[in-house]
This record gives sequence, structure tokens and C-alpha cells, in this order.
Amino acid sequence: MVSITVTKLNTYIGKIINNNPLLKEVSVKGQISNFVHHSSGHCFFALKDEKSTISSVIFQNYVSGIAYDLCDGLDVICTGYVNLYTNRGECKLIVKSVEIEGEGTLQKEYNELKSKLESEGLFYPEYKKPIPKFPKKIGVITSNTGAAVEDIKKTIRNKNNFVDIIIYPTLVQGIGSVSSIKDNIRRANDEGICDVLIVGRGGGAIEDLLSFNDEGVVREIFSSKIPIISGIGHEIDNTLSDFVSDARGETPTAAANIAIAGFLNILDDIENAKLNIENQIYNHLNYNLDLIDGIIEDIRNEIDLKISNYESSLDTIFQVLKGVDPRGILRRGYVHCSLDDKVISSVKEVSLEDRVDLTLEDGDISCKVVDIRER
Repeated sequence: MVSITVTKLNTYIGKIINNNPLLKEVSVKGQISNFVHHSSGHCFFALKDEKSTISSVIFQNYVSGIAYDLCDGLDVICTGYVNLYTNRGECKLIVKSVEIEGEGTLQKEYNELKSKLESEGLFYPEYKKPIPKFPKKIGVITSNTGAAVEDIKKTIRNKNNFVDIIIYPTLVQGIGSVSSIKDNIRRANDEGICDVLIVGRGGGAIEDLLSFNDEGVVREIFSSKIPIISGIGHEIDNTLSDFVSDARGETPTAAANIAIAGFLNILDDIENAKLNIENQIYNHLNYNLDLIDGIIEDIRNEIDLKISNYESSLDTIFQVLKGVDPRGILRRGYVHCSLDDKVISSVKEVSLEDRVDLTLEDGDISCKVVDIRER
């Protein structure tokens, strides 16, 4: 039998592997162990089941496409191809994509960890730090790209232009996200310039929110000296980070509103006070107008009464004057008699042949006295 070198053997085995269509695109189910995210950007780990292990690697150009923060003990399905390194005779699985094996398993792990942390008191209300009413600086721990950070900034800027927003660019999912979240929480606490922190991201499936269910992240939030508001996912999403945070916003926008709630309450108080003052002025004016209307009505009634009384008095005076009016007497057949412009009130004041003037209602008569009879 002819002998061959190790290199030729490995090269031959490598050709067999490389030419096997089944090994060019293969999905392998197993559990991650000995996971290392190297400074080069590559990830190295062993994929194992109950009986076997295969060395695996995710090269840097595939790392950004992995949606989960991989760690030891995680059950996954890795898709890629098999390659033999001829110089070491080592067979490796070159991983291009990763999926979590079974959502039920994730939910089970979530429930177990939640019970554990709850029993330790991490979620107790007495450990919640109060959110400052008027923060001067708000730290935001989230991805510096995407809708979540823009929603947070827009919400704060539209309602409170006096607060500074400090962005801590953070990986919120995928490889390295757990470390990124923890590191930035620690960094914000070390810097000590923020009054409150918002930790958040947009919505996603349970796999997308894995980093915020990580025990290390939860404990880092609990240990933070700075109050933390969570704003993770959508209203229906509940992560362990939500339970441990000092306040929870159902969305990143809701978290931003909580951070500036004190300022918003002041604005509401000012608006309510304004409306209250306006209502008081309106009511006071209405009361005064009603009072003025009442006074005017009283004056009008008093004037009408006085006019009526004056009219009645004038009518009485008119009747009295009418009764003593000489024309009225003349109208009843009496005459006014005068002699040389002197009123004659007695027959003794005239003599025979005197010419006297008689005044009637409708004219005068000149008469000569021809007879005098005394009574």
C-alpha cells in the first residue's frame, strides 16, 4: 500500500467535503458553548448536542445579520456550510445565519428567569427610584439610527426645549447588544451628568427583544444610581427590563413623555390656571353686567315712576287751573265788566249814562248804563 502525506489526505478530504452539495448549505440544530466574540469581529463557538460537538465560526461580514445576542446555553439552528482547514485537519461549520430553536423554549426560560428575579425582589416597588420632575439632561440608551431614537428626540423637543438630550449609541439586538446595553448604563452612571435615563428600542418579536430579557441587563438596570425609564417595543411587549425599571413607557414615545411629565404637568397647570382666571373674569363680568343691568332697570323704573307721578300732579294742577280759568267762566255765560279798564264788581261803581265794557268768551261789547238795580 502506498502511503500519502497528511496534507494530501486533508486536501483530499477537503475536496470531498467541498464538492458535497449537502454540506454547501446545511442547517444544524444544537446548543452554543464556549462562545467568544473576538476583537477581530468574528464569533467562535462550539455547537453541540448530547453526543457530539462541531467547531463553528461566524465571520465578521455575517455577524451584523444575526438578530440575536448569542451566548452559551442558547439552543439554535445554524445555517451555513462545512469547511475543512487542511493545515489543522479541523472541520468547521461556517455559519451565515442563526435562528433560535423553539419560541416555547425562550418563553420557558423567560418565565423561569422572571420568577427568579422576582423572588430576589428586583421588581419590588420599594426599590423604584423616583423620576425627577424637571430633569436638565436626559440620557437615551438606544440605537442611534432608526425610528425609536427619532421618536424620543422629537417628543422631547416638541414639548420641552429646555432639556439636553444625551444619546448613548447602543446595539439593541444581535451579537454584542447585551454588552453594549450594560456598558452604556454603566458609562452613564460613571459620567453622572444625566438626571434620568431612557433605555429602549422599537418593537419586535420575542427573539428581537432577547437582549432586554438578559439577566445581566436586568441587574445592571437595577444597580443604576440614575433612575431608568424603559421604552421597549410596543404596548403588548413586556420584557424583564420593563419590570425592573423605575418607570415603564409602553413605547419609546411614551417613555419620553414620562421623562418630561413634570414639565408637561406644569404646562397643564398653567393652562388650567389660565382657563380658571378666564372663567373667573367671565363670571365676574357677567355678575357685574347683571348687577349693572339690575341697577339700570331700577333707575328706569324709578324714572318711570317719577314721570308718572309728575304727569299725575300736572294733570291735577291742570284741572285746578282749568277750574279757575276766566275763559271757562265766560264759557258758562258769565261776563267780565270794566269801566275805564277797571273791573266793576259792584253796581255802586257805575252811574247812569256810563259806558261800560263787557268781555265775553268770543269778544267784547261796549254798553251804556240805562238802569241800575241794587239787591
